[in-house]
Amino acid sequence: MLKYLVPADALLSDAVMAAGGITADSRMSDLVVQRGGVPVMAGPEMQTALAQGQTLAQANLRSGDELMMPHHGTLNSYYQVRMAG
Repeated sequence: MLKYLVPADALLSDAVMAAGGITADSRMSDLVVQRGGVPVMAGPEMQTALAQGQTLAQANLRSGDELMMPHHGTLNSYYQVRMAG
């Protein structure tokens, strides 16, 4: 697992890119933000926030939240981005 820090004023799409981006071995539907190990944003809500160009703050994400981007078929099962702030 790789970890990256992203500032709160970053775009959600920038956090996705820091987590390895959307690639042939990743699935957008598997993208999830967790807070304390509990999912707080995923699926359609995540896709809407990305489409609207929201920042992490606009998406109500907090310092310590973790964006999990699963990558299938690689040594790392997922990349993780922690929200800084």
